[in-house]
Amino acid sequence: MTFIDELNHVSTRLDVALQHQKLPSCVQPDYLEEAVKAYPARGGKRLRPALCAWFCGAAGGDPEKTTRIGLAIELYHNWTLIHDDIIDDDVLRRGGKTSHVMLGEAGLRLGMVDDEAARVFGRNMAI
Repeated sequence: MTFIDELNHVSTRLDVALQHQKLPSCVQPDYLEEAVKAYPARGGKRLRPALCAWFCGAAGGDPEKTTRIGLAIELYHNWTLIHDDIIDDDVLRRGGKTSHVMLGEAGLRLGMVDDEAARVFGRNMAI
């Protein structure tokens, strides 16, 4: 299997897990869970989770059992991207709205904030 094939294999496992994995109950309400899952759902190289699987295999473990930790690593990495987007005031990431923009729009849509407060609400929720 080539390096790219291995990355694709790990990516596929993570995509399936992301679709079927219920995040901890602390990730509520639903619009927050949607924002948390948005970045990893848009793809990426998945190099960090792949490294985790490869090192597990190199140490004699089963790389197929690293899906949950790989997903945790990917979510942590995406958290750093969310902070970067807030600092840079970006509105797009990987072809979609940034997390803080999505959350600001959710606040508006649900009537929790007005136009003026949506930006602050979105940033605070993303952090």
